[in-house]
Amino acid sequence: GNGRLIEWGEWSFFATMRPSTGLAAMDLRFRGERVAYELSLAEAAALYSGTANDQVFYLDSAYSMSQLGGDLKPGLDCPV
Repeated sequence: GNGRLIEWGEWSFFATMRPSTGLAAMDLRFRGERVAYELSLAEAAALYSGTANDQVFYLDSAYSMSQLGGDLKPGLDCPV
């Protein structure tokens, strides 16, 4: 597999961060049976509502989410 092996209960998968697709889970399995070969982010969108002149639409693709993303801080961004 590519990345780091994560095992939780009956689930297992490899987590990786790639410049082309960003965060991805590879070889996702439940009780040893493959459920998905790859799950990855395509894009993220945030819509902020306001008056006609200050509505904001934010769209980001996996490219900049992975290229500009920082390391996770254990205990702050994810479990220790």
